[in-house]
Amino acid sequence: MLTNTIEREHQTEAPVVQVTRLQEMAETICGNALSTARLRLPARQQDAPLTSLLQLPVYLNNFKYGLAEGTMNVIVANDGNVQAVYHFEESTNPDSETEEALLPDIGVHLLLLVDSNSAALTTFIKSLDESLSGLIRELPLPALAKRSSAINVITITQEDVEKRVGYGALLSSMFARPVKLWAREK
Repeated sequence: MLTNTIEREHQTEAPVVQVTRLQEMAETICGNALSTARLRLPARQQDAPLTSLLQLPVYLNNFKYGLAEGTMNVIVANDGNVQAVYHFEESTNPDSETEEALLPDIGVHLLLLVDSNSAALTTFIKSLDESLSGLIRELPLPALAKRSSAINVITITQEDVEKRVGYGALLSSMFARPVKLWAREK
């Protein structure tokens, strides 16, 4: 046993650990969201263990907001095609009656107004979701381990908005209008 340890210490090659830039971005988003959510709590609650904090709806809402903000920042920084970002509630999602709606809602729902839809943006969002979802499943709340997705990002075009097609109709909705989080300066 000791000789194996000594032999490993004298190896010239370091073990290969591949961490993608996307994984690093997801870890930053998740870590910042956890920290920010803690700081938004009253001082007497900030030192509580994460297991306890994840039971608090206010903490989960703060965490969700942090995930939305971090996700938005990463997407906008990586794709100049995005013109505006909106947040909408899951209750406006026609699929909200599924089993996942019964789990703690930490899912981020964003609408991206884009110049045009692109496969690159779709792939980037899917990969970011996979990375974030893996991190969220590791949090100490069993219900989160069942979540298959952390972010629901839907792209819409100006034509969708003008024709009120699909989620583009939400931007002119009287009852379920999404909140604008960011818009590119023209």
